[in-house]
Amino acid sequence: MAVPPIPAFSQPDLDEVLNAIQQAVVTTDLTGRVTYWNRAAEALYGWSAAEAVGRQLIDVTMPDLSREQAKMLYDRLTWGETSAGEWLVRHKDGRLFTATIRNAPLVDAAGQLYGIVGVSVVFDARRQIEQTVATLAAVSRSTKDAIVGYGLDGAILSLNAGAEHMFGVKAQDVIGQPATALAPAEQSDALQRLLAVIYSGQPIENYEARYRNRAGETFDTRLSLSPIEDQAGRLIGIVSIARDITEQKRAERQLRASEALHQLILGNISDAVFITDEAGGFTYVCSNVDVIWGYSQAEVAGFGNISRLLGSTLCDSAALDAAGELRNIEIEIDTANGETRTLLVNIKRVDIADGTRLYTCRDTSERKEIFATLAEQTRRLESELSERRQVEAALRHNEALLRNVLETLPVGVWVTDKDGAVVLSNPAAEAIWGHNDSGGSIIPDQYDTYQAWWSDTGERIISSRWGLMRALQNGERVLNEVIDIQVGDGERRAIINSAVPIRDAGGDIIGAIAVNQDVTEQRRAQQAEREERLFATAISNIITKLSNSLDLQSVLETILENIGQVVPHDAANITIIDGDVARPVCWTGYGEDCQDYFTNLRYPLTTPWIERMLATGAPDLVPDTTGKPNWPTIDGLRWIGSILSTPIRTHDTIIGFLNLDSAAKGFYNVTHWQRLRVFADQAAIAIENARLYTQARNHAAELEQRVRARTLELEQALAKEKELGELKSRFVSMVSHEFRTPLASIQTSSDLLQHYYDRMTAERRREALQKIEVEIKRLTTILENVLAFGRAEAVGIAIRPARVDIVKLCNDIASEVRQSTRDDHTLVVRSNRPDGLVELDTKVMRHALINLLENAIKYSPADSTVTLQIAVLDNTVVIDVADQGIGIPPADLPQLFEAFHRGRNVGNAYGTGLGLVIVKQAVDAHHGSITIDSQVECGTTFTLTLPRTQG
Repeated sequence: MAVPPIPAFSQPDLDEVLNAIQQAVVTTDLTGRVTYWNRAAEALYGWSAAEAVGRQLIDVTMPDLSREQAKMLYDRLTWGETSAGEWLVRHKDGRLFTATIRNAPLVDAAGQLYGIVGVSVVFDARRQIEQTVATLAAVSRSTKDAIVGYGLDGAILSLNAGAEHMFGVKAQDVIGQPATALAPAEQSDALQRLLAVIYSGQPIENYEARYRNRAGETFDTRLSLSPIEDQAGRLIGIVSIARDITEQKRAERQLRASEALHQLILGNISDAVFITDEAGGFTYVCSNVDVIWGYSQAEVAGFGNISRLLGSTLCDSAALDAAGELRNIEIEIDTANGETRTLLVNIKRVDIADGTRLYTCRDTSERKEIFATLAEQTRRLESELSERRQVEAALRHNEALLRNVLETLPVGVWVTDKDGAVVLSNPAAEAIWGHNDSGGSIIPDQYDTYQAWWSDTGERIISSRWGLMRALQNGERVLNEVIDIQVGDGERRAIINSAVPIRDAGGDIIGAIAVNQDVTEQRRAQQAEREERLFATAISNIITKLSNSLDLQSVLETILENIGQVVPHDAANITIIDGDVARPVCWTGYGEDCQDYFTNLRYPLTTPWIERMLATGAPDLVPDTTGKPNWPTIDGLRWIGSILSTPIRTHDTIIGFLNLDSAAKGFYNVTHWQRLRVFADQAAIAIENARLYTQARNHAAELEQRVRARTLELEQALAKEKELGELKSRFVSMVSHEFRTPLASIQTSSDLLQHYYDRMTAERRREALQKIEVEIKRLTTILENVLAFGRAEAVGIAIRPARVDIVKLCNDIASEVRQSTRDDHTLVVRSNRPDGLVELDTKVMRHALINLLENAIKYSPADSTVTLQIAVLDNTVVIDVADQGIGIPPADLPQLFEAFHRGRNVGNAYGTGLGLVIVKQAVDAHHGSITIDSQVECGTTFTLTLPRTQG
């Protein structure tokens, strides 16, 4: 129901204050007609108030060249905007001058815009502070408000008689005292904060506070503070105006009590009650209007005029008596469902506003005997309304406020009648239950038209067991039941449902109230947390298996055993690339009739799903296998509805695929992708570990065979045997140390997650998972170095040179190293040219430069600088990696590029002794050279010289 604007009330001192100030103050209605014009406006524009009021503001102030801009501004102002700026304006005698004009909207108590206020001052004649002080002094002598002036140091400079009376002080006693001299101790801090805001140049309006004067009496005030500026715009002081609103507050409390009584009266009478303006427009509609007419309160309010309910003849002013009233008139009306009812209607003038009428309508079809009661209640209501002229407007304001509160509640609230039909709901309820295609609410007319399940058992809830139906039928108070519901768009949501019956004075149930809190996201978060715990357990199991066995088949079976805990599926397999085909090496979940099929299965690398993943490196999803070409026709695989696959990658090379099959079509989503990729990474580590183990074992066997074949060359055989023994010893020592430490750290973190997950904070859980991730990356780096060295030893490094920008490549590598290492070093890249094309193998050289940069950072103190210098020359490119670290002892330099050799001063720093070997192999493969300049405790510089072309 629309709330009419609160009428403007004249205040005797308002004109005096506005006429005393030097700024021109003008107000208009929403059409632009002048409604107020103070004396300063008369002086500024030359028009008297009598001449200006009622005319268009643009006609009396704006020259032709400013009119269009002013019209556009006025359109924005009527939408509630504010503005401030300089305008070219016109005097009555035709003179043009520039004025600073500030405009703001005028709103009533209900928040309705009803006009615009503008304040003007001549741009080049701003008032001096003396004029401001003089004006305020004149105002202070004619108002009861307390006006106090403060200096920039917060000292009281002046106060008027109103301030002396309000605070119970004498001016001579407080002048020069701090501002807190006027405030009780509990308000001192608040007053200091207000002054601090003013010192920043911001005014404060309508700040309400409770003060205590020197006599100990407490009173309520409304306080406004504004800065005082000199001609240059500098802040020189503060003025505060305080108004005693104690009586106003007391009246508001009395009004609220009256409103409660009013609502109690209107809510407990059976008659329909309406209040209208002179034209018959509704200003109040009772809540029980649906009992007689069958329309809701909102529908009746939407009719706009009471003639829609009672007929135009009865509501015509000509039908009323001389007093504008009508008594005990019986009429027949038609209800919303087509019934005809007899009503006894009374129309009474009420002393709220001119033309306001009170309508009381009693259904006498079956209850004529209560006429006397209705008359008495009408008289009581008339007496209440006539005694409190502003109650009705205030009630409308409070009703709007209550509606706003209901609309902003985060929980769904809805009310039904005794038959379960919904009569009221808020937006949160509609958001929970959804909207139909036409945009309207689909909250059911009957509560039992929706499906629901008990959250803990999944059992379907029959209509009679709904909380609201139990409240209606049995009078139960249902509190905090957790159920799952299916809303209008088919989505299932989890809600906490409460319902209580509404009873009349006799204790009979007349309806019910339900409150629904949507906890779907909370449920999803709990489910996600459970899945994360399962995921951590699965990762822990896989890492344990990796640390206890190097048997490839055993590790792959463990991966397939654990993946079901976090990525649901019906069957799974791991496929490895072998030459130009991919073959399954491990599978689970398929029938016995599929074993021979998988054993003999070979996928060409041109198979579409394999070709896609080889090209993009991204997972591949087949949401529906129906109609897919080349789909296996054996009975054991026809059940598969959807497939999710992800590449198994090591050293940026795809070596196989991890595949999950589900009987449901469209089953997998992005979360499944992400988690499957983690498992694929574990598969890659397992494969690389097994291959490394096999390679090392085969390499040892080969060396032993060579030793046996050269037994005749005793000296060489003994030397070779010693060399192989040292190599094996170094390798075993490196594997034992460099693998044991991170694996132990991973094991410890995973055990903590597995056994103490519920007692760990979210931060501790995140730290444990991050530690696992760091140690896995460390293992991966070690494996990459060992494999790179192994490949180089076995077959050499075969480079694939391509033309690349060496400066950009070095900058990219530096950025990558910055992100993967601790941030307490400065990594600087310098180049003699902005770019430079060089032929080289990007992958090989990237591996070499990353090793050099990570070594430089690892062996340098914190807060030191590592420099990557590129010099692009005519035929060569020279790359320097310089640090300020521990340096290399001279005795270690001859063995620096030998496998597994580490400097004697590296201490406990982790490393394999392969990094510089890999760097040397990479430089040799590019036909380049490497030199070292190092001093112990001063730093080391590695210089790589490479030809710009390979050929």
